[in-house]
Amino acid sequence: MEFIFTCPLKKFHLLTGKQLALKFNVTLPHLSASFEKKFGVELEKVLIGVKANHGGRMITKNKHTVREISEILDYSDMRSFINMFRQKYGITPANQEALTPRGGGEEFVNRIRTAVGEAKDLNRDQERNKALQKESTAKVEAKLAELITLIREGHKIVKLGIDQKRWVEFGLRAAR
Repeated sequence: MEFIFTCPLKKFHLLTGKQLALKFNVTLPHLSASFEKKFGVELEKVLIGVKANHGGRMITKNKHTVREISEILDYSDMRSFINMFRQKYGITPANQEALTPRGGGEEFVNRIRTAVGEAKDLNRDQERNKALQKESTAKVEAKLAELITLIREGHKIVKLGIDQKRWVEFGLRAAR
């Protein structure tokens, strides 16, 4: 894990699952599974996050173009870097670049990133709650169907067990 977070920019080409597996002489599936088991997070997500953080800092410093940053971070093309950045932070690198000189420095951008992260977390919670609600609704509907069946059986028992004149007391009537 330390290697991932301390990797110098000139060695970012080594920050891929495949390259790390080669470096540590293990298979990529083994590395990924071991990493997730030990740290509780997917290796690929950590690698994307590290690259995104470096990219965000580089954009804020305004010393490189987005194209240069995508090359430094070893993205196959600029579009891949932009898509990853937008997915991670909710804004494009160009938007962050435009915010920086206008008083929207790193602190402001970090507030945006935090808000985006919190919104994603809330949305994930909401989706989980929707799934739980759906499951709960299905259980209630199943119980109601069971209850209706039991009530119908109860009506039959009452109809068979008492005189037809008393059916009204139980809310029953003769079917025609």
